[in-house]
Formats: sequence, C-alpha cells, structure tokens
Amino acid sequence: MAQNETLELIINVAKAGKEILLAGSGGVVAYLYDYTKTSKNNEAHKWSNKALVINTILGMFVGYVVGSLIPFNVTYRDAIIAFSGVSAFTIVGIVESRFAVWIIERLTGKKYDD
Repeated sequence: MAQNETLELIINVAKAGKEILLAGSGGVVAYLYDYTKTSKNNEAHKWSNKALVINTILGMFVGYVVGSLIPFNVTYRDAIIAFSGVSAFTIVGIVESRFAVWIIERLTGKKYDD
C-alpha cells in the first residue's frame, strides 16, 4: 500500500469517526430528553443504561448512513448528521414503513397510496 493510499485511508477513517461521534452524541441527547420528559410525568420512571446504549448505537448507525449520503461540501452537513442521531428512532420508523410498502409493491405489482 502506497503512502498516499495509507494517508487517504486514515483521513477517511477520521471523517467516519467524526460522523459516528456526532450522531452518537445525538442519540445520548435524545435519550436524556426522553428520560427528562418521561420522568416529569411518571415518578416511577427509572434510568436505563440499556436504553441509553441502544439509543447511542442507533444514533451512530443512522448518522453514519445519513452522512454517507450527503456530500462533504454540503453546508451544515455536520448539523444534519447530529440531528439525524437525535432523530434516529423517528428516521428508522419512517424508513421501515416506507421500505415495507416498497417491498409489497414490488412483490405484488400493485401501487399502494398512503
């Protein structure tokens, strides 16, 4: 592997790492917001490390996927990636529902309207 290729690989890994950290921190923010909102309404609501980890990992995944779809020269790209980490559950729900409709349309050949 040439020196230029190695340097390019290191730069790409650093860029991906930044996206993952941004989106993961968005997942943490989403959990903290949800925990604060829920604990105000319900005194019995308890802290869950498992839910925090799941939110963080889901935020990282969604942020990385969204980041890979946006060119590097787009203004506010990092903010979009961080927001996608915060909105990870919503984004996954939307993609999941649209993907299911798309699969059904492809298999049956019928068009379904929302």
